[in-house]
Amino acid sequence: GFTPDILRRRILQWRRMGLDVSEVEPAMFDDDLDRAFELYKVVEDQVRTAIELDNRLDILYERGVRSEVVKMRFRVRQLTGFAEVEARINELI
Repeated sequence: GFTPDILRRRILQWRRMGLDVSEVEPAMFDDDLDRAFELYKVVEDQVRTAIELDNRLDILYERGVRSEVVKMRFRVRQLTGFAEVEARINELI
């Protein structure tokens, strides 16, 4: 089951990956575990999307689209702009 300790470990893991997961940090201090878990699930889905996009950005980087990839990667790691980044990736691939 979901526990504050699991949440803490996941936040640390995500931070080490370079992701901005500050949106979920208040859940660590929420006494309502159901509400904390709901917030965790939202951020976990964002992290999954970010990882998928980041992997696709690696392909573009290898193809020489370095400057634009750096900009898009920053947005992805901030967990923002997924639709725009994905659309641009699709244009470039």
